[in-house]
Amino acid sequence: MKKHVRALVLLAIIQFARPSAVLGESKNTEVAEQTEQMKAAYEAGSLVEAKSIGLRIISKAPLNMTAHYLLGNVYTRLGQTGEARREYSYCCRSQTGTNVQIYQLARKGLEQLDNSSVAKSVLPASDAVPRDDKLAASKQVTERIQRFRDEGSQAVLTSQRRLESQIKAAEQEADLAASNVPQFLMPGLRNPDYQQTVQNIMESKNSKIKALRDSFEVEKKTLMDRAEKQAMDFEASQRARTTSGR
Repeated sequence: MKKHVRALVLLAIIQFARPSAVLGESKNTEVAEQTEQMKAAYEAGSLVEAKSIGLRIISKAPLNMTAHYLLGNVYTRLGQTGEARREYSYCCRSQTGTNVQIYQLARKGLEQLDNSSVAKSVLPASDAVPRDDKLAASKQVTERIQRFRDEGSQAVLTSQRRLESQIKAAEQEADLAASNVPQFLMPGLRNPDYQQTVQNIMESKNSKIKALRDSFEVEKKTLMDRAEKQAMDFEASQRARTTSGR
C-alpha cells in the first residue's frame, strides 16, 4: 500500500510539474521572438523601440548576449557611451563563456568607443591627428583602460555564477518541499490542500528567484559602473599628464 501511495504522489507531482515545463518552453520561444523583433527594430533605425525590447529581453534572459550586444549598438547610436561600454564589456567578460562572434563584435565596439573618446576629448579641431598625442599612441594606456573593464566584466561573471548556483538551490529546495506534500491523507482520502500547497511552494520559489535576479542586475550595474569609472578616471589622469607635458 505504501508503494502504491508513493507512486500516486510521484505521478501527481510529475503531472503538476508539466505545466511549468511548458511555460519554460513558452518563455524561451517568447525571448527568441523578441530578439528577432529587436533586430528588426534596430535595422529599421527604431532605436528607442529596440532599446525597450532589449531591456525586456535581458530582464527575462540575463544571459542573452545578442540582446546585450545590440543594446551596446543602440546606446552607441543614441550617444549613451557609458551604457554602451557596459553592454559591450558584459559580452566580453570571457571568450569561453560567450559566443565568439558576439565577443569579437563587442570587442570591436569597445575599440571604436575608445577611439571616439580620444578623438573627441584630446584632439584639437584644427588637427585631426596631432603628432605629439602620446595618449592615443600609447598601447600600454589603452591596455590598462581595457583591463579595468575586463576586471569589471570578470566580477560580473563571478556574480552571475553565484546567481545560477542560488537559483539551482532554490529550485531544488522547492522540488523537495513539493515532493513531501502528501497527496492522500490516508488510503482513498485525497488531501484537499495538495494542489494549493504545491502551488504556494512554486510561487514562493518564483518570487525568490525573481528577487535574486533583481539583486544581480543591481550588483551587475554597480560593478560595471565602478569599472567604467576607474577606466575613465585613469584615462583622464593620463590625458592631463600628456597635456601638461606638451
